[in-house]
Amino acid sequence: MLKEKRVIMHINVNDVVPDTAQPRQDWDAHKKELNILLEDMKKNGMYYPIIVAPFYINSDNEVVIGSQALEHKNRKWWILDGERRWRCSKLLGLDKIESIVRTELNMLEMMEIQFASNTKRLQVTIREMSKAVERYRDEYKKEHEDYVESKFIKSLCKLTGYSSVYFNMVEAINRADDDMKEDVLSEKIGGYAPFEIEKAVKDKDLQRGLTDAYIESDKQISALAPRAIKFDLRDAKTDHLKAKEKRELAKQMLNDFVNRGNKKRDTETNYLLYEQKANKFRNEIRTWNLDNLEAWQCSKLIGIMEDIRTYFLEDRRLNNQTITKKEYLNIKGKETYNA
Repeated sequence: MLKEKRVIMHINVNDVVPDTAQPRQDWDAHKKELNILLEDMKKNGMYYPIIVAPFYINSDNEVVIGSQALEHKNRKWWILDGERRWRCSKLLGLDKIESIVRTELNMLEMMEIQFASNTKRLQVTIREMSKAVERYRDEYKKEHEDYVESKFIKSLCKLTGYSSVYFNMVEAINRADDDMKEDVLSEKIGGYAPFEIEKAVKDKDLQRGLTDAYIESDKQISALAPRAIKFDLRDAKTDHLKAKEKRELAKQMLNDFVNRGNKKRDTETNYLLYEQKANKFRNEIRTWNLDNLEAWQCSKLIGIMEDIRTYFLEDRRLNNQTITKKEYLNIKGKETYNA
């Protein structure tokens, strides 16, 4: 029986089990690096032992790890570090593999070893990292009842050497709606998009509207686009809008920014967007200092405003949708009109 907390053993290759939730999972993406290691092991053997922990599944379908699992008849070895070396050993037809056996670790400590080893050698895909962080967070919460997200992010940074911005991005992906999350993980949408949406605006309906713009777009929208319209989103007058209208407004605002270089007439009527732009323009005018305008300057500005009104009336006339005097007075705030 093993008494030490860690020893070196030569164990059966077929008794070793890879962790299906460790950070690195997409082996097709790492095929080139795997082949390089395979050729090196053919010539020089394996330089470093892999790290494993004993485990078995009990009758309640629970994972038992560490010293409790060491002598169990159904014991297997869980890879903590060295899956590439183990895979190459199998490809080379080896029966045994040199291993450091760790018996003193709990589940959280095992995951920490996996994070530290797997993220510092080969680049982990965003899909791999998203899944690994979710699993690690669940285990971390069991060991930290006073869970604080900032401390959790800090622990990930310490384990991997990655930045807090990166892990905040990963967690934003994990919080995203399923359709957005899948498109990000499939690399149809930039990885930072959910993070930038959360930073741009707090209102959940507006966030969902930005998400809709990404999901429904037939072209790539920059992940940083929400940052460019965050002040317009925050200043938008939405108290009178229903949830569906707020979603539509945010989608229209992001699409308007994306298509800002297109000077053509809008293909769709985006009333909610137009209302926000008109209100913004009106509020901007109220900040103007008109005190020292000459008469002709004031008249010219008024003429420009009148041109806008004339454009509306003419456009309605051309579409056989003229604004009646009654409608005009109602717009002006006069609810009664005597024909």
